[in-house]
Amino acid sequence: MENTKEAALEFLGTPSAHDLVKGVVGNLIGEPEHRDDVVQDCLLDLIEKAHLFNPAAGSLHAWVSKFSANRCLTARRKIHHGKSYTNGGKVYETFS
Repeated sequence: MENTKEAALEFLGTPSAHDLVKGVVGNLIGEPEHRDDVVQDCLLDLIEKAHLFNPAAGSLHAWVSKFSANRCLTARRKIHHGKSYTNGGKVYETFS
C-alpha cells in the first residue's frame, strides 16, 4: 500500500498532474476568479489523501480526475450559496 501512496505522490508532484487538475477544474468551475483557488485546494487534498489511491479500482489518472471533479462540485455548491465549506476538518473561506 505504501508503494501506491508513493506512486501517487510522485505523480502529484509533476506538471502533468497540475495540468490534469487544472483542466478538470477549468471545465467545472465557470468563474475564472475561483479556478486557481479550487486547483490549489484539489492539489493539497490529493496530496493529503494519496494513501486512498487504489490501483485495483482504476488508474491514477482516473482517480485524480474523479477526485478533482468531486472537489469542484463541492466548491460550486458553496460558491453559489455564498457559504464557507469544510473539507476533512479544514474550513475554507467563502469564495467572493
